[in-house]
Amino acid sequence: MVELNFEQGYQILFNNTQDALFIMEVDENQDLRFLKLNPAHENLTGLKTEDVAGKTPVEAVGPEIGEIVESHYRECLEKKETISYEEVLDLPSGKKTWATQLSPVINEGKVTHIVGSARNITERKKLEMENRELSQRYKLATEAAGIGVWKLDLKDNFLLWDQQMNKIYELTSEENKTFQAWVKHLHPEDKERVVAKFNRALDKENIFEDEFRIKTDSGKIKHIKAFGKSIYDSGKKVIGVNYDITEKVKALKGLEEYSKELKIKNIELEQARDKAWEASRAKSEFLATMSHEIRTPMNSIIGMAELLLETDLSKQQQKYVDIFQKAGESLLNLINDILNLSKIEAGKIELEKKKFNLIETVESIAEMIAVRAYKKGLEMPLRISSEVPQCVIGDPERLRQILINLLGNAVKFTEQGEIFLDLRIESNFKSESKKMITFMVKDTGIGIEEEKQETIFNHFTQADSSSTRKYGGTGLGLTISKQLVELMGGKIWVKSQPGLGSTFYFSIPFKVAEKTTVKFEKKKNINFDSISILAVDDNPTNLFILEEMLSDKGAIVETAGSGEEALSALKKSISSNNPFKIILMDNFMPQKTGLETAREIKEKYELNNIKIVITSSDFENKYIEAQKEYIDDYIMKPIRKKELFSLLNRLTDEIGKSRNKASKKNKKSDQGALELDKKTTAASDLGDKEKKLLIVEDNADNRMLIRAYLSKSDYEVEMAVNGLEGVEKIEKNNYDLVLMDIQMPKLDGYQAIRRIREMEKADKINRNKIIALTAYALDSDKEKALQAGFDGHLTKPIKKEKLYKTINEYLD
Repeated sequence: MVELNFEQGYQILFNNTQDALFIMEVDENQDLRFLKLNPAHENLTGLKTEDVAGKTPVEAVGPEIGEIVESHYRECLEKKETISYEEVLDLPSGKKTWATQLSPVINEGKVTHIVGSARNITERKKLEMENRELSQRYKLATEAAGIGVWKLDLKDNFLLWDQQMNKIYELTSEENKTFQAWVKHLHPEDKERVVAKFNRALDKENIFEDEFRIKTDSGKIKHIKAFGKSIYDSGKKVIGVNYDITEKVKALKGLEEYSKELKIKNIELEQARDKAWEASRAKSEFLATMSHEIRTPMNSIIGMAELLLETDLSKQQQKYVDIFQKAGESLLNLINDILNLSKIEAGKIELEKKKFNLIETVESIAEMIAVRAYKKGLEMPLRISSEVPQCVIGDPERLRQILINLLGNAVKFTEQGEIFLDLRIESNFKSESKKMITFMVKDTGIGIEEEKQETIFNHFTQADSSSTRKYGGTGLGLTISKQLVELMGGKIWVKSQPGLGSTFYFSIPFKVAEKTTVKFEKKKNINFDSISILAVDDNPTNLFILEEMLSDKGAIVETAGSGEEALSALKKSISSNNPFKIILMDNFMPQKTGLETAREIKEKYELNNIKIVITSSDFENKYIEAQKEYIDDYIMKPIRKKELFSLLNRLTDEIGKSRNKASKKNKKSDQGALELDKKTTAASDLGDKEKKLLIVEDNADNRMLIRAYLSKSDYEVEMAVNGLEGVEKIEKNNYDLVLMDIQMPKLDGYQAIRRIREMEKADKINRNKIIALTAYALDSDKEKALQAGFDGHLTKPIKKEKLYKTINEYLD
C-alpha cells in the first residue's frame, strides 16, 4: 500500500474545500501578514493571493475593514487558542456575513502562524431574520385578534398555553394546566357535548371545531370558538386555537332582537305608507279638482279682460281692466306654483331628455325678462362663455322655469342697477360626455341676511315677512327651483349681503349633443380680424361683455363710458389716421344719449365708412325711425351673440364694398324688428271660411269667450253644450277641428271621445281631430287625455294667442 504524503493531503484539502481558508504569518515585529489564500477564499471574497501576500489586513483591504479583522487576529494571537465569531464585511465580492474560526500555530511557545476558515452565512442569517420577523408578526396578529394558541401532549397530559390563552381563561402563566383542568372550565351545559366531540376528533376526524361557553374562576361566562388538529411526531399531539366571541354573540342576539323590532316597524311603516298613499291620492284629487274649479272661472275673467282691452276704453276703464287682468294672472301663478310643488313632492315630475339649443333658450328667456327689467330702469346684461355648448340633452322647459323664477325674483327685489345673467363651464368637472354648466343670476337689489339664506329655499318662505307685504309672492319659486335643480342632478346656492344685492348660482350637468351650426355661420365664417370697434355704454358689465365677445372674434375693441368719452375717442382715432370702422353705442346714457352722440358725429365729421349701431333697452319705433339718418342700424338688449355677429358681418361687408350712404340708410335692419303686439294679433291669419269648428263646452261663459276670440276669423263655429250633444253633432256633420271640454253633464269628455272613436273604427264617420279642453294642469292629466284618444290638450285658462296657435297647428 502506498502511503499518503501528509503534505499532499493537506494541499488537496486546502485547495478543494468549499470554505474560505487563509494563513496569516506573524513576523518578528508581531505584525500579522497574509501568507496564502485558498481558491475558495479567492472566489468568495474577490481577494487574490498575489494581491494580498505579505500585506497586513489594513494594507490589503483598507483601514475600515482591515482594523476590524486584525482585532480578531490579535485576540487569537494573544490568547493562543482557537476563537470563533461572526462578522459582516464589505469585500470586493460584496457585503456578506461570515462565520470565522481562527486557530494559532505554536512553535517553541510562540505563535508563528494563524490558520483561519470562513464560511458565507449570509443566506442563513437572512432566513433566521425572516423567521424571527414572521414569528413576531404571528404573535402580534394573534394578540391583536384575541386568538389564543394551545398545544396538548397526550402522552404527558401536558397542556401548553400562550399568554393570550391565559388572558381568555383569566389564568396565570404559573398555574399547572392539564386537559382535565381545561375541562373544568367548560360550562356545565356544554361540557359533555364538547368533550365527546373532542375525543371523536382525536379518534376519527382529525379536526376539532366547536363553539362553547366557559366559566372563569371569577364566575364570568364567555363564549369561545375553538379549532384543533391532531399531529404525530414523537407522540400524538393536538395543536389549536381559541378566541373569545362573547361580544359577537351578544351582537348577534342584539341583531335578532333588532330584526324582530324592525319587522314590527316595517309592518307599521307599510300601514303608514298605505295611509300616506291614500292621503297623497286624496291630495292629488283635491288639487286637481281645485285647479279645475278655479281655472274654469279664471278662464272667463282673464279672457274677457283680454277682449275688453281690445275695445275702445277710456284710460280709467283701461286701468280697471288691467288691474283685474293682473290679479287673475297672479292667482293663476299661485295655482301653478302649488301644483308644481305638489307634483315634485309626489314624484310625478318626469324630466324630458331631448336635444335643444341651450344658448337660444337662455337668450329667449333673457329677452322676455328684460322687458320687465327695462320698465324699472334696470340693465340686464347677458354673458354666455364661448365654451358653453350650443346644443345639449335635457329638459328645456324645467330649465326655463328655474331661470324665470330666479330672474323674476331679481327684477322684483331690485329697484336700481342691473340684473346680470352669466353662463360658464366648470373646468374641474370630469366627464367624457357631460359638461357642468353654472348659471349665475346677480342683482343689485335689497340682499338677504346671512342667517336667512338657508331658509329661503323652504316652502312659503321669504327672507323677511315685510318683503311679502311689499313685493308679494308666495315664496314657492325658490323651493320649486331648488327641487328641479336637484332632480336634474345639480345644486343651487346663494351669496348675498343686505343692501348690496344677491347672487344665485345653480349648476347642472348636461350631456353635450351633436353641435348644430348657426345658420349665419354656415354662410360665412365669423371673423372681425383687425376691425376697430368702439363700444359705448355707461354700464361697465355691458362693456365687459361686448369687449369679450368681439375680441374673441379678432376685433380691436376700445370702450367708452359716455357720449363725451366716445367723441373724444373718435377724435383721437381720426387724428391718428385710424378711425373706428364701427361704433356700437347704447342709447340711454346720462347727459348725452346715444342718438344725440350719433347725430353730433354725423354732423361734425364726414365719415361715410363709419357705421353707427344703437343698442337700446326700450325701443320707441317712431323715435328711432325719426333719427334713422344718423345711424346705420339698431339692436335690442340683451344682445344675442348671433344677432350681433350677423349685423356686424353685414356692416363690414358694406364697408368693404363701399356702398353709397343713401343705399345704406334705406336698408331695413333684420335685428331691430319690434315684438308683435299681442293685443292686435290679426285674427284673419287663422284661416279661411271653408274651415268648420265645433266647440263642446258646458260653461256658458267659456263658450262666449271662445266665440268672441274667433269672431273676427273666417271660421264657421258651432257650439254644443254637453258631451252627448257633441257626439250627435259629430255623427251628423263633418268638422275640421273639435275643441271638447272634459267635465260635462250627460257625457263627459272621456265618454264622448270613446263613442266617437268607436264610430270611426266602424267607418260610420270620418276621422276627427279633437282637442281636449281641461282645467286640469297636471302632466298626468295631459297624458290621460292623449291615451283616451284626444289628438291634443289645451289647459284653461285659454288665452287668445294660445288658442290661435293650437288651431293653426292642427289645421295645417
